[in-house]
Amino acid sequence: MLDDWKDTFRESGRLCTTVLIISVQALSALFRENGIRRSLSVVALAAVACFAARDHLWNHLIPSHDSAHLALMQLRLQGLENRLQRHLYLDGTAALDYASIGAGGRIVSELTSASRTPNQGTSWRILSMFNLGRPAVIPPPPELALMPEARLGVCWPMKGRTGSLGISLSRPVAVTSFTIDHIPMPMTLIPEVAPRSGELWGHLEDAAVLLQSNITDILTARGSDLDIVQDRNSPYLTSQFLRLGTFDFDVHGGYPFKTFDVHGDIKALGLTFGTVVLIIKDNWGNTDCTCLYRVRVHSCRICTAST
Repeated sequence: MLDDWKDTFRESGRLCTTVLIISVQALSALFRENGIRRSLSVVALAAVACFAARDHLWNHLIPSHDSAHLALMQLRLQGLENRLQRHLYLDGTAALDYASIGAGGRIVSELTSASRTPNQGTSWRILSMFNLGRPAVIPPPPELALMPEARLGVCWPMKGRTGSLGISLSRPVAVTSFTIDHIPMPMTLIPEVAPRSGELWGHLEDAAVLLQSNITDILTARGSDLDIVQDRNSPYLTSQFLRLGTFDFDVHGGYPFKTFDVHGDIKALGLTFGTVVLIIKDNWGNTDCTCLYRVRVHSCRICTAST
C-alpha cells in the first residue's frame, strides 16, 4: 500500500515538474519570439493537465490504490506530456510543412488572387489634395500565409470573400493532408474575415499521367476544371488540376488550426504534386477581405520517398 502511494505521488510530482518547465519555456518563447498562438496554447494545455491530474487523483486514486489505476495514470500522464511537447516543439501538428517559405515554398502569382490594399491614411489624402504626389500603399504580400507565426494582423488579406492562393511546394510530394491556421478566437478583432470553406487542388504536371484510365475516372469524379488563371500567357492556362480535398474551418472552434485529409482515392494513386492551389469559397461574413494567417501542406514521408 505504501509503495503504491509512493508511486502515485512520484508520478504526480513528475507531471507537475514537466508542466512547470514547459510552461516557463512557453512564456519565454512568448516574449522572445512573439509566438503568441503557440505559447498560449501550450500554457492552456499545461493548465488542463494540472486540473486533469488533480481530478484523477481525487476521484480515482484515493478511493482505490490498486496497480491498475496506477498504470492508467502513468499512461495518461505520458499522453499529456506528449501533447505538451508536440505543441511546444513540433508546431502543433508534428508534420513537416512543405509550403513553408523556410522549407523552400513559394507563391505562384498566376494562381493567386489580388491582395486587399490597406485604407489610405490622412497624410495620403492631404498629399493628394495638394498634388504633392501619392505615397505608395503596398498591400501585405501573400507570402505571409506561408510563414510560421500567426499573430494578430500578420496575415495575407485576400481581396473579397472568394479567391485562391497558389503555392509552389519545396519539393514534389504525395500530399496527404493540409492545415488551415487562424488566431485564437479571444484574440480576434474581426472573426468574420476568417476562411470558412474551400478546396485544395493539385497541378497535374505530367501529361502522361492523364492517359491512365484510373486518373480519367477520378478526374471526372473530382473535377479538373479550375478556371482561375487570368494571364493568357501563363503556362498554367491549359493545365489540368485535380481536386485533392475540401475543408470547412470553424473559427469558433477550440483550436486555432485544423488539419484536413486529402481524399482517400487521391492518396491511393500516389501522385506527387509540386504546385497546389488553395481555393477560398467563402469566409465568415466579411465582404471586404479574407485573412489567411497560415496554410500548411503535409505529406507522408514514406509515401513521398516511395514515389
